[in-house]
Amino acid sequence: MARRSPHTNLNPMKSSQAHCPACLSIEAFRSYTSTLPRSMRSDGVVIEEPLVKFLCDNCGLAICANKRSDDAYSRSDGTSTYELDRHRAVAAGVKKIIDLYSSSINGRLLEIGAASFRTTDLLATLLDGWEVIGIDSSPEIRQDTSNSFTRVVGDYATYPFDLGFDVVFSNNVIEHIEELRHFLDKMRHDLVVDGVVIACTPSYTSINHELLFTDHLWHFTPQAMDVLCSQVNLRVVAQYVSDWDSRTHVYIMERCSEVRGTFRTQSAGTDSSDSYTLEKMTSAVCELPTSRMPRAVDLNSKRRGYLATWESKQSEILQQLVPGRTLVMFGAGEYAQIVRTLLPDVYKEVKIIVVDSIAGCRNFAGPELLALSKYHERDVDVLVAVSPLNALIVKKNLIDAGFRAESILLLET
Repeated sequence: MARRSPHTNLNPMKSSQAHCPACLSIEAFRSYTSTLPRSMRSDGVVIEEPLVKFLCDNCGLAICANKRSDDAYSRSDGTSTYELDRHRAVAAGVKKIIDLYSSSINGRLLEIGAASFRTTDLLATLLDGWEVIGIDSSPEIRQDTSNSFTRVVGDYATYPFDLGFDVVFSNNVIEHIEELRHFLDKMRHDLVVDGVVIACTPSYTSINHELLFTDHLWHFTPQAMDVLCSQVNLRVVAQYVSDWDSRTHVYIMERCSEVRGTFRTQSAGTDSSDSYTLEKMTSAVCELPTSRMPRAVDLNSKRRGYLATWESKQSEILQQLVPGRTLVMFGAGEYAQIVRTLLPDVYKEVKIIVVDSIAGCRNFAGPELLALSKYHERDVDVLVAVSPLNALIVKKNLIDAGFRAESILLLET
């Protein structure tokens, strides 16, 4: 699926008064503008303006309001060990969800935004007897990876499918979509009557670097997702953190009769899930998630706090560097791109980038990229630019490889 512009038909900046597209709140809908002069997309493309996010203290929805970048989305080739392991974990997790929520025996599945089609391929293997289709407008890999599924190169927003699907699945796609209401409506349209949508997106329960990206247009909460889905006659029947990645949230949706989601103004000291009501327009019953969520105002306080930490990160790291000592950066993924964009003075000090394996790694302009096994210097400072989920493991491996513990700097913990 092509990554879309941050200028959306639900963008609050297109109206005369900024308001939340989900709960329609005006007073609770506030902007956050970073003090850093630059921002970035998730593929590392630099945006020459500060990051701007709108945060709703009523339903918890957050929206990016930065300008569009016309640069083509630069993807990895999907062949790194990390990427391949991730595809296997996602496919296995989605198979479990289908077993729980789909009654179809030999059904039809569509993956939207299939990218390299590797997850599509794995699902075709796991779902014996199913017809599996993957669609993407700009795939990572042009050639077919298997004959077990149908590969479609095209824009999902306008692509006409002749038959409905028992499962419509997307992974880390919906947060990029400009025309969100149309996207949700088309997924509903492409379902058979008793079909299910499985939409995976960054989880509100894990506040992390995905909040920094300008092409992450939407940061959902279950409350906001309920209302947005109800606007197109979908209902969320389940939502939870995925079992393959603690930073991914799973929303399971199905068709329902016409309903409208509304919010009451949240009062101090109440849980935000208590402020949600559904006004039934027919006899349809749309159940809400039973799990309790943090108040939106508390969630947004944590989000603002996280964004603010990056505004002081550069000076903190520079103060820890030993003058005259070589700085090596471990990692060549999203966190390394964040260093390059948001911490440019730190990045200027990096002489070498090392990784476990250079297979499938993106090439950076500037520092040389080497496999750790090929780099033999040890009297250096090492900046660990990886996810906090892996940082301590990487630090231990670096110590085992002969680097001094006191010279290893963690970007984020």
